[in-house]
Amino acid sequence: NITLTGGGALVLNIEGSFSLNGSAGILGDPDSIYLNYLDGSPFTADIASTVNGRLFDADENATLAGVWNGSVNGGDGTITIESGGTLNSVPEPRELILVGFAALLVPTARRRPFNPGEP
Repeated sequence: NITLTGGGALVLNIEGSFSLNGSAGILGDPDSIYLNYLDGSPFTADIASTVNGRLFDADENATLAGVWNGSVNGGDGTITIESGGTLNSVPEPRELILVGFAALLVPTARRRPFNPGEP
């Protein structure tokens, strides 16, 4: 297992064939772990594996199983989540801020416009 604890970020730039076998995992805050897959070889993860983070796979094929907490982003390749695999999307902090700001504006939008001529 690879585990990120404390602050900071973990960036894995992966070249060549990459597999997570058995119950291997990449663990920590999904918003702080980035997996950049840079090669033409297959990327695979077994059903017992757990990955917390954001996978960026620009052009390659990937076959994923296990539990993925974060996001899986692809380009021209085919990314397959196998039967039994789970992808749990984790919203980015910017999205949470935007939703919170929109929630604050809803009560303001419901108020009647100010008209100084009405009592």
